[in-house]
Amino acid sequence: MSDIAPVFLTKAWLFQAIIAGPTFAVLGFCAMLAMWDGTYWSIYDFVTLLCTATMAGGIIFVAIVQRQLARDGASAALGRRWALRLEAVKCLLATGLWVWLMADALWGPGRSYYSPVGRQRRLICSAVSANLLFIFFYPTTFYIYFTRDRNEGELESQEGSGQTGGNEGERAPLLGAQEHAV
Repeated sequence: MSDIAPVFLTKAWLFQAIIAGPTFAVLGFCAMLAMWDGTYWSIYDFVTLLCTATMAGGIIFVAIVQRQLARDGASAALGRRWALRLEAVKCLLATGLWVWLMADALWGPGRSYYSPVGRQRRLICSAVSANLLFIFFYPTTFYIYFTRDRNEGELESQEGSGQTGGNEGERAPLLGAQEHAV
């Protein structure tokens, strides 16, 4: 990876968490209201709000885990192995959230075909979320997928040439035991 790639990915993960944050807060708050006030909200509304809030929370959690792995300087092999998996999980959560929004707008209960006012708003929200998917979530997944093979080849060549990548201290004895040997 080039020097700019880790910085780009870290900022993209932060922005993805920022995008999912308000969604998580609003949907979670509405789910709590639906749980406490059963007279206005239906069970379907509660389940929908709870599931979509959980998906948005999952996106935030995965973004935080990715940022922590990058900050802790996880080994190159571990980072490359988990980077694609975490991106795939985050991408699936975001896509599932979008599909749920679209299906709810099209076929949810109380959405009459003949009164499309509420339906139009939901479809517009779904279209905006589709644009967010294509702009902020899919590019990071594709970038990690397409650079994965090249990075694995670089890692194997480093191991074959004897470069350990900064692990020279692991071969030294603890507390300099060889220096004090008689």
